[in-house]
Order: sequence, then structure tokens, then C-alpha cells
Amino acid sequence: MAHMLADGSRRIGIGMDRAVFDPRNHEVQAGWSSEKIAVLSIDVEHDYDGNRTDALDRLPDLLAAVRRFRLPLTAFVEGRLFTRRPDLCAGLAEAGADLHLHCWDHRGSGDTAGSLGRGADAFERFT
Repeated sequence: MAHMLADGSRRIGIGMDRAVFDPRNHEVQAGWSSEKIAVLSIDVEHDYDGNRTDALDRLPDLLAAVRRFRLPLTAFVEGRLFTRRPDLCAGLAEAGADLHLHCWDHRGSGDTAGSLGRGADAFERFT
């Protein structure tokens, strides 16, 4: 789901209808909590040789733990996975993950406007 911002840029993400934390509107203080708190943020991407996904095959195990412990999960997903592994992305969504576009892929030395657009298009088709 894409949301247009005032400057004309797009913000990509599932769950974007929720309020976004703005530190200018909140006082932040160091402190302790007697409550146990955990959140999890992961990058979901191909292994660094560019085409292998061995580690991604273990994602269902992680998602089972997320469900078991009711952990809030944010997943930044490599764009090409929305096309090549939609089952994996659907599993993240079904587990309640807050999904966001990470990039198109890590095979190059950086993102280009074209690769970011390609990733955004794949993400929007998925959502």
C-alpha cells in the first residue's frame, strides 16, 4: 500500500494507516520497566551471494516463535522476494508482521531510482 506524502513522495508499507511515532510530540526519558517488553525487526533478503535463500527457508521457525511469544514483528523485505517468494511474504503477513519494502536486491553496490521503483511496484502488487 502506498501513501502519498505532502512532498509528493510515496511511503510504502502495510499498516501505514496507524499513527507513526513522531519524537517531536513525545517526551523521551530513560527508565526501567517491571514489564517484560520485546519487539523484533528483521531484514528479509537473499543470502549475500545474491541468489541463495537458505536462511529464508528457516523463516517459518522464526514466525512460529513470533506467534508463540506474541512478539510485534517489523519485516523489511527485499523487493524481488515479493515476486520470487510470495509464499514467504504471505507467511509474514499472516503472522501479523508490519511489512515494509527494504530495497529491490543487494546484488549491486547501491539502490538506483529504477531499482527502488521496481521494488515499490513489486510491493504494491503484493499488497
